[in-house]
Amino acid sequence: MAAISTAITAGAALLGVGTSLYGLSQKNAGDKAAAAAAQQQAQFAAQQTAISGQQAQLESENAIAQAQLQATYATGQSQASAAFAQQEADINIEASQNTYAASATSGAINQQIIALQQQVEGQRRTAMELTGRRDQMEQFRQAQRARSASLVAATGAGSQFGSGLQGAYGQISGQSGVNLLGIRQNLALGRNIFDLNAGISQQQMAAQQNSIDLAYKQAGLQTREAQLKAQYAQTTAGATTGYYTQSAANTTAYSAAKAALQTQYASAGGQIATQQGNIAAAQGQSSFGQSLFAAGPQLFQAGSLFAPMGASLFGTTKT
Repeated sequence: MAAISTAITAGAALLGVGTSLYGLSQKNAGDKAAAAAAQQQAQFAAQQTAISGQQAQLESENAIAQAQLQATYATGQSQASAAFAQQEADINIEASQNTYAASATSGAINQQIIALQQQVEGQRRTAMELTGRRDQMEQFRQAQRARSASLVAATGAGSQFGSGLQGAYGQISGQSGVNLLGIRQNLALGRNIFDLNAGISQQQMAAQQNSIDLAYKQAGLQTREAQLKAQYAQTTAGATTGYYTQSAANTTAYSAAKAALQTQYASAGGQIATQQGNIAAAQGQSSFGQSLFAAGPQLFQAGSLFAPMGASLFGTTKT
């Protein structure tokens, strides 16, 4: 019976030692797992911090890109507006110069017309003076004819061989010469007047042609201005389309990058939660090992107490 008591005591001692050793190993394993999980949790927290920094950098880069795009768009619009305004001003200046030149030409033509009209009036005045002189001469001749007629009447008959007949011939010749001279002078004056009127007509035609040329130039300038406005509209439309297209592309790229970062951030958060669970499990394992390690000495002590009790028990039975 003593052997049985000894075996029980030894078994209790071994059980106590084994329990302590197993508890110690479990505690160490739990501590290591908790430390590893804490380290991974710190790594994932660092990843979250880095992702937050990347998100902030992405926000900053997107804001800078949008500001630069808007600045480029505004600059392009300003340059296009300035160029258009300058070209429009050049067209207006040219139109003003053409108008001034046409006005100056028309003024010169009108002055020439007035000068020709003055010449016409001068010819008419000359004609009037010539007519007046002819009328005066005709009055002198009429007076002479009257004196001749009085003389003829006085001499009576038989004066056919006298100077009366010659005077009559002279009168006829003189009157004929006066009439021919008047006709020639009137013809010359009429020709001059017709020539002057022809010059006036030519100048009027030149003025009309000048007006036509001005209208043609103005139409050309208006066409150029319309084309320029169309080009400006096309340029502005192209710049606007490019701006909104690039802005949409930037927004799409920014949204995709932000979504990817948010996914990474959420994944890191999930990993942190997983590692928190692992830490809790490791801490439970360590606590369980600590409990077993603490129970080992108690079992060993219980086995040591069992030896004298067994000896006393078996000794009394043997007696």
